[in-house]
Amino acid sequence: MRHSQTSNRNPAIKDCTGKYGKRTNLQFFDEAFSSLQKQGIGNRGMMTVGLIGSRDVPGYTLRTAQSMLRWDLRPSFWSHVFVVAEPVTSRTSLRSLPILEVPLHPRNGIFPRPECNGINEGTLGLYENKDIDANVGLVAVSMSDEEAKKLKKRAMNWNQDRVRYNFWEMLG
Repeated sequence: MRHSQTSNRNPAIKDCTGKYGKRTNLQFFDEAFSSLQKQGIGNRGMMTVGLIGSRDVPGYTLRTAQSMLRWDLRPSFWSHVFVVAEPVTSRTSLRSLPILEVPLHPRNGIFPRPECNGINEGTLGLYENKDIDANVGLVAVSMSDEEAKKLKKRAMNWNQDRVRYNFWEMLG
């Protein structure tokens, strides 16, 4: 299946372009987290999935490369994804909200380390600029608080799925 076969749009997915076109991305995320909180979904933001569509050279290149995989051959809206690593409260500074990501082009200047499976810890403030990151989205997956904590623990346990080989022992 190359594209959805449904003929009806999901009413839970909203296009907020008109409302946030002239505002910062953090203002969008602030209201999105508030909306999730009011609806009682999203585990107070923890382990919600953030989507970014960048206009910088790495982001644009990736979005354009994805066009060959789309049924309409248009560039993708999204070039990056992250998960929110901590719950969002009324005291949370969104600019410093911790996120987990595997960036192709790390904005925090820290190149992804192989021993961490490329997972970087960043902050939501890295994606504040609407001129660079023109498309932003937030997806909440229904799960219990316990499931969200387990998912975070799994994401932070980088070596859980790795098999380590002692190269020197293998040489004899």
